[in-house]
Amino acid sequence: MSLFFPEPYEDEILYSVISRYHYYIGNTNVKNTFKELFGNINKVPTIELGGNITEICKLINNPKYNEEYLIWNHTNLPFYYPFLNISNQNKIIEMMKRNNAQGIYAKIGIVAGGICRKKDLYYCPECAKADLKNIGETYFHRVHQIPGVKVCPEHHCLLEKYMEGTYNKKRINFLRISIKDLKLNPKYEKDSEINNVLIIVAESCQYILNNNIKNINYNDIMQRYKEILKDKEFLTVNKRVRQKNLFYI
Repeated sequence: MSLFFPEPYEDEILYSVISRYHYYIGNTNVKNTFKELFGNINKVPTIELGGNITEICKLINNPKYNEEYLIWNHTNLPFYYPFLNISNQNKIIEMMKRNNAQGIYAKIGIVAGGICRKKDLYYCPECAKADLKNIGETYFHRVHQIPGVKVCPEHHCLLEKYMEGTYNKKRINFLRISIKDLKLNPKYEKDSEINNVLIIVAESCQYILNNNIKNINYNDIMQRYKEILKDKEFLTVNKRVRQKNLFYI
């Protein structure tokens, strides 16, 4: 079976693509969309890391939109991937392909209700204006949904929450951006020191997200940190960290 499916835009999170599908197809009940795409009405949409991607690919029947393409270009897994051990890297990809994204966040180390999780959907006013000018609509960008990203890496303005609190209240729905609900006047962090840090964080996250770093894992990163600590003489002969020395840098 081949379904109409909207062309994903650059850096568009898969949740946003499905939300546009739900809107374009004219479904008034989100369960109809779940049934069409996933073959099951008992689903809860997730933002950063989607599930049942194999089912979506089967129904779309377009070779361009295979599992690997959607995972690496339209979810935030590439941001987390280098920091996982090899076993979890493979398990999470399989979970995203086959499952309802249940257990994925826990396996990554993100606890439900944790302070790092973003509880709303975010957008950049400048990106939204550019999208509206170039394609006639806007959408949720991947990088703006990453925990810790407070400013747009392209425009350096503060991200806005889309209809604050709406996603949490309507977790079983798909939110498509409506122009009337956008705040298009950009705001900026006034403290230059804080602003510089926010920009560095956002640009670093964007780099990790966009470069699909598949040849690095948690063990590689830990080994590199140990080498740096050793070079700086923060490791004992027993390879224990001199935490006091590190604290007083």
